[in-house]
Amino acid sequence: MDDVLLSRIGTCVTILCAIGSVIGWCKSRRAATDAQLAVREIRYHRNIRQASTVHAALSNTLKSVRQIGVGCNVEKIVGINIEPIIDETEIFLEQLQEVFADSHLKNKLDINLDEFLSGIRISISSLSDSILPEDKLREGRDIYSKLSSLKATIGNISNEITFNPKGDKNGN
Repeated sequence: MDDVLLSRIGTCVTILCAIGSVIGWCKSRRAATDAQLAVREIRYHRNIRQASTVHAALSNTLKSVRQIGVGCNVEKIVGINIEPIIDETEIFLEQLQEVFADSHLKNKLDINLDEFLSGIRISISSLSDSILPEDKLREGRDIYSKLSSLKATIGNISNEITFNPKGDKNGN
């Protein structure tokens, strides 16, 4: 009789432990799903922040480069110190390269980033080496036109990330 009672108690304990393990499995699965959602949310907010930061930095860089670009002439460029403009442009290019190194964002850019950066850096080097005001003006305008060609694309990427977090083609 005692053996039967012990056997039944053991069976009940085993059943309760099995139920407990199923409950634990369900909770851990829910926690894993919540963790995946949290990671997605963090990536989403990071992408928004990065795209917005690049967009703002591009606006500031364009404002700075405009001094030696379209808003300048040969007489004005003589008195402009180009070093701070070059520094700000280089900082922007480094930031652009860092943010768009992620393949997800790089594919949205619709340009060959390495060629684009190389072209601007060549223009910056030519600007830095220029002695004649005409050469400085030409290189400044070239840098400005290359950077301004990115304005709409970066703005669209920023808006897409902000207002279309799932990345759907139609925004739904």
